[in-house]
Amino acid sequence: MDERTIKASIKRLREELGATQEDFSTSLGMDASTYWRLEEGNTRIVNKNIYRIAKRTGRSVEEVLFGAEGLSLLREDGRAEEQIAALKEYYESVIANLNDYIRILKDQLAARD
Repeated sequence: MDERTIKASIKRLREELGATQEDFSTSLGMDASTYWRLEEGNTRIVNKNIYRIAKRTGRSVEEVLFGAEGLSLLREDGRAEEQIAALKEYYESVIANLNDYIRILKDQLAARD
């Protein structure tokens, strides 16, 4: 799944809600210019944003990543559950790594005080 497809899916989900980029970014707790760059392809998608978008749109992370049609095709192919499990494991490990990094940065900041 390439990022252009994911970005198109995210844009479609936002438009289905009838939200502007600014309103949608605010509801995600994200700066409007950051969201614009994400949707327009100038910023790589950060994993935590995928979870925020899924929660805000009431969709699964898998549907955000693959779109409804892509998810349906994966299920028909019989490999969907395996691929979804692999994606979930990957994103959970990325989030765990990001949380570790945040904890390290907080510790470094606390050590400065």
